[in-house]
Amino acid sequence: MDYLEIVMLVCLIGDPKACEERSLPVENVGSLSACTWEAQMHMAQWSATHPKYEIRKWHCAPPNAGGRKA
Repeated sequence: MDYLEIVMLVCLIGDPKACEERSLPVENVGSLSACTWEAQMHMAQWSATHPKYEIRKWHCAPPNAGGRKA
């Protein structure tokens, strides 16, 4: 199965300068633009399980493009 990654810049809510990149592998649904559409659901799920963080920026990228595995 082919995958893409959602690469997110996440920061601690209690310390907004403490930021890091995290990545979520997602199934490649055809293109980076389709990933952008699908990413919102995956980021909402990630946010629900990581309440101390906020997502500042994000983008879809090919696998291993950057970011620590979330």
